Amino acid sequence: MSAPTHACHAPGCNRLIQREHLMCPKHWYMLPDRLRRAINRNWRMRDHEAHAANCREAQDIILRQEPHAGGQDEDAA
Repeated sequence: MSAPTHACHAPGCNRLIQREHLMCPKHWYMLPDRLRRAINRNWRMRDHEAHAANCREAQDIILRQEPHAGGQDEDAA
């Protein structure tokens, strides 16, 4: 396993994750399966516009499930 290189992209989460991951496991598995598949597919296809839209949708989903996350940092774990 490679060393952590950046923070989770979920709003308010500062957990360090591997470079090739978008979110920490907690937030990744909060997303619907269809969106996780779309994020991975569009990343592999290098469809940057679709991938960016998927990421915005993912962040919106996290904010709806964790409304406090918008301005709060979680402890790095």
